[in-house]
Amino acid sequence: NSNDPLFADLRFKYENSRREKETNWMEFKRTAGHPVRYGSVIQLHHVDSKKFLTQSKDRAWRNRLAMELSLEQDGNQGSWWKLVATDKGCAEGDNVLYGDQVLLESLTFTNKFISVYCDTAASSGVKASAEDESAALVQALGSGH
Repeated sequence: NSNDPLFADLRFKYENSRREKETNWMEFKRTAGHPVRYGSVIQLHHVDSKKFLTQSKDRAWRNRLAMELSLEQDGNQGSWWKLVATDKGCAEGDNVLYGDQVLLESLTFTNKFISVYCDTAASSGVKASAEDESAALVQALGSGH
């Protein structure tokens, strides 16, 4: 029944999900193969699982002040990140070079950055969460993680 509020809510969520999937695919096609620049808005797509790194509203298990990160099939609003330079000599628009250290700033959550740390208890040995700016750690591109 199209007058049912539950049906309307589900339809609204389905349409939002469909539009998000289309936007992700168009953005991927538009930017694939081009240099990555500071200030660029990106999504991180895991090659093996074909999922997007996504920040949720849930708290991370290791640091209750941080937000949980996960891999999501279609991504969502929590899947968009801005590349921020850690080096004062780099400006927005400069190319990100192999080995540069960068901050990945959430576009959805104010002052949240990806933090990567080693966790020997985890099967992969690497965990990540989105933390406040003051606690943000930096991960070098191409470091193998």
